[in-house]
Amino acid sequence: MRISESTISKDLSQLNQLFLWVGNHEIETFRAFGGVYRPHAYTGRKRPMSNDVIDRVYELARETDRWDVLRGCMTVILCCSCGLRPQEARQLYADDIVLMGDRSIVHVEHVKGEGTWGEPRNVLIMDGVEDIFRKYLGMRAEVLREHGIESRAMFPPLKGDAEFYCQQSFGRLKKVVEDILGTKFELRPVAGHSVRGS
Repeated sequence: MRISESTISKDLSQLNQLFLWVGNHEIETFRAFGGVYRPHAYTGRKRPMSNDVIDRVYELARETDRWDVLRGCMTVILCCSCGLRPQEARQLYADDIVLMGDRSIVHVEHVKGEGTWGEPRNVLIMDGVEDIFRKYLGMRAEVLREHGIESRAMFPPLKGDAEFYCQQSFGRLKKVVEDILGTKFELRPVAGHSVRGS
């Protein structure tokens, strides 16, 4: 059941009168700063990706020749196979990827809590996706050469002069993958390093 805006406004007015009677000015403060903002129902987090969706992302990354699709897949792969948080993947450098077969690692310099409690760390690349990393790094170098851009960023913005994508733009990179696979998901790591088996 949806409550109309006029009912909410009327209820707030009546509540305000009661609050003012006892000397509380919180609703007047809310109206001064919050104006027309109202609480909204929480829709909850999207479910983690299933193993089937993860496998389809890996398959798509191996098959595609499109830069936008491979870039979107790589945002997902860094969260799935390495357990990186989106903000860590966004600020990753391409030369922080060290491919050594089954001992391949990603050095994460810009970690959560950077400058306070967070410390740089190395994480293993899981799920046997080193071939996708090689393909991405090769295509990334080609795209940078075509655009005449020099950048160390793993996900270099092709417009503007920012070093990294902003958080919102980075989150949108996966949309092309969601459209192709026909499913929506969040970029997020799950405890245990990989989202497999979650």
